[in-house]
Amino acid sequence: MPVPAPIRDAGKVARDGRAPARVLPLARGVWLLLLVAVSLPRVASAQPRETREQVNAWLSLYTEVQVANRWFADADLSIRRSGPLDEMAQLLPRVSVRYQPASAIRFNWGYAFSETWPYGKLPVAFRAPEHRMWEQVQLSQSLGRVALTHRYRLEQRWLGRVAEEDGEARVQNWVRTNRVRYRVLSTVPLQGSKLDDGEYYASAGDEVFINWGANIQRNVLDQNRITASLGRRFSKSLRMELGYLEQLSQKSDGRHLERNHTIVLSIFSVFSAMGAPAAGTRPASSRAASAGAELQ
Repeated sequence: MPVPAPIRDAGKVARDGRAPARVLPLARGVWLLLLVAVSLPRVASAQPRETREQVNAWLSLYTEVQVANRWFADADLSIRRSGPLDEMAQLLPRVSVRYQPASAIRFNWGYAFSETWPYGKLPVAFRAPEHRMWEQVQLSQSLGRVALTHRYRLEQRWLGRVAEEDGEARVQNWVRTNRVRYRVLSTVPLQGSKLDDGEYYASAGDEVFINWGANIQRNVLDQNRITASLGRRFSKSLRMELGYLEQLSQKSDGRHLERNHTIVLSIFSVFSAMGAPAAGTRPASSRAASAGAELQ
């Protein structure tokens, strides 16, 4: 899904005041809130925890299309396997509508469906389908050559509870939960002060996932993801990244955790249905999208 404003425009973002310095104090406040939430399950449970380590591989395809001035359609498809390629782990298609009033501010409204299969060392008993609505705000700023983005996402989730019925696995009911996510991502061009066609860039970031609602008992902390990737911009409409993701995921019982070491290949494409994009709202063909950052 869309992330920072173009690296090419990073200096402009800082000069035109669209990404105020207040973003950093705001991010620090969010991190303080998340750290408090992360500590809650540890205080509430004295049971020992068990962590299993696994190696996974993901392929993620991202597309954005400008359909009108300041309006975009975004879509992505992520295929995840475990082992790293031995068995299917998850399939996640996602779509959204984006309104971008300025190059440093983005609003998204979207829908996603995921199908998760039993995989790895802590498999679920049956497949796990999920429907999800989500809303997102993303703010971008520049710190010298570094493009920095803060992404805030709120998700409304309907998790399918599957059991065997008449010899077949069927969804018995849908459990409603909520999740809030915060990601900070930094990106820097490696061959100059801005990113041009044929050049490389690096990105790194961290994202915290916090569950909340009446149906959340023992896994307030859902996930934490640390990402690092190397990317190349082939043209204004095509980029590719190869990266590493460390995902710490807590199961619903609060006792079992997965630490997934994941290789991620991401391909990004950008199109326009209206000719040249409007100034200041061009699709971020040079945007920094840390590999693996979109899982769930």
